[in-house]
Amino acid sequence: MRVRFKLGKLYIIEWLDAAGYLMEDLEKAKPCLCLTVGWVKVIEADHIVLASSLYSDNTEFGDFTVLPVGMIKKSTEVKT
Repeated sequence: MRVRFKLGKLYIIEWLDAAGYLMEDLEKAKPCLCLTVGWVKVIEADHIVLASSLYSDNTEFGDFTVLPVGMIKKSTEVKT
């Protein structure tokens, strides 16, 4: 999936995460579907960085989630 993002915008990202299964039936083993909400702080060819909070006094410090673009299934920009 080709995903386009706008720097600084708020998104809801649907993505697949790796998962581990112990003593489960083989057919139950699959990636986990996740939702993450955040502001796009970095856009690279192979990943994006989302901030879960924005701080008015320091934009380079915070809580971040890095998502490889190959794991992203869907993105929705939140209009603010």
